[in-house]
Amino acid sequence: MTNPEPNLLNRGGFAPAVLAAAVHFVGSSDTFDTALDASLQFAGPANYCPVLVGSIGGARWGASSIGDKMLDHCDILVRVRSAAASLASQWR
Repeated sequence: MTNPEPNLLNRGGFAPAVLAAAVHFVGSSDTFDTALDASLQFAGPANYCPVLVGSIGGARWGASSIGDKMLDHCDILVRVRSAAASLASQWR
């Protein structure tokens, strides 16, 4: 998918438009925070664009780029980290 020009982005909920906007913000930003902030300004918190930016940006910049404060609401993280540690301990 090519990165669209910012003036061609659409705030609507049509899945391809949301994905195009998310890819734009991740592709045109230098940090996770910058990409997420730009997507929130563009689409607002009720749109899936910031959700996709979080997922794609986390994959691009790594989990360590996401501040703990941003993840405070994710009560499943303790279980996920425990499962990841258990799986990783099996690798040699």
